[in-house]
Amino acid sequence: MSFELTPLEEARVKLAQAAGLRLDAIGHADLALIVALSTIYFFNFTAAGFLIWNRNYPPLKSKYPFLMASCILAMFMWFLGDL
Repeated sequence: MSFELTPLEEARVKLAQAAGLRLDAIGHADLALIVALSTIYFFNFTAAGFLIWNRNYPPLKSKYPFLMASCILAMFMWFLGDL
């Protein structure tokens, strides 16, 4: 997995040092975690979409698929805001 710091990220680190704060740049471990969690959220969205699309099919009967999809969307938005 190739990853390099962008000039904007390097500028953020230098600005934080000038302000007397410590800011860790995004590294390989952070990138791997972002990719892994994004993959999990993608599969969750796909499953929720499948359940909503086929919500009347008896073997796939699930309770409150729209509520579940809303919760998944809220978790994803929280994940994006935490980045």
